[in-house]
Amino acid sequence: SIDMASGTVNWKRHYANLSHSGDAESLSIYNGIFLFGAATNIMKGMDTLVAVRAADGNYLWEYVTDAVMWNFMPSSPGDGTVLFSSTCGTVFRLSLEGELLWRAGPGHQLVCVAVGGVTGPNGLFYAEYREGRDGASYVTAHNISDGSVVWKRELPYRAAQYPAVGQLGPGGPLAVLAPIGDALKLPSDPESEASLLKQSGGALSNAVIALDAATGATLWHSQDRPWNDTVAAGDRDKHGEGEGACWPDAQGIPVIAGDGSVYTSSSHHGDLRTIRDADADGIISPWEVSTFE
Repeated sequence: SIDMASGTVNWKRHYANLSHSGDAESLSIYNGIFLFGAATNIMKGMDTLVAVRAADGNYLWEYVTDAVMWNFMPSSPGDGTVLFSSTCGTVFRLSLEGELLWRAGPGHQLVCVAVGGVTGPNGLFYAEYREGRDGASYVTAHNISDGSVVWKRELPYRAAQYPAVGQLGPGGPLAVLAPIGDALKLPSDPESEASLLKQSGGALSNAVIALDAATGATLWHSQDRPWNDTVAAGDRDKHGEGEGACWPDAQGIPVIAGDGSVYTSSSHHGDLRTIRDADADGIISPWEVSTFE
């Protein structure tokens, strides 16, 4: 823990038998409890939620799941509980005392795709996931109260990132922004890269879909420009000693602004886009998209 005013270290703790892998996990604090993810029985991602006291780092409890989370990002509806979901769609709701309140959704102890879920302001939790490594991708809305499914929507192609939930402008609908996109690869030999690119139709795709948060119906769909490579822009550049390629996710988590604008970021070519269905016709026209390359 670091003092934000002075930069001095307030406390530093080592927690035995816990480890981290190569993903980027979020740190969360609720009601004085510091929550973070760790690995107990797996080598990649995290399978364990750990709770310590935010004031001094003293260990409180840990909950070991039978699933794999990636880029772990727990969220809370503000009622003394915390929710999170696995890469394969398993959703957990725990009390801040570490008690499992419910578990829902499919379950696989593997990394299906680098995504997860988020709590909405409407009593629903939204999980984006893939059923197995080669299965279809979905967004599923669960009741926070009991984990029951309110709606389930199959995505047109691979789930690519955590969803975002927010109102699309004053008076606009509450929406779930679901990122979808093709996975990037590390640099390899030209023949292998050409074969992989051919399997993707000659180019990698990225898009974001806005879904009605109550029903799952499509509000609009916005396609990014294609990327004619299997490797992210910049990953072929010469790196410093001891540094490797970045190998990022297909895109970042969308951001929803107060005016209803949606900000997206592509890891394929690095484009930053602003999207807003200004005329509310359900079609994103070129004039409703601004791109920074």
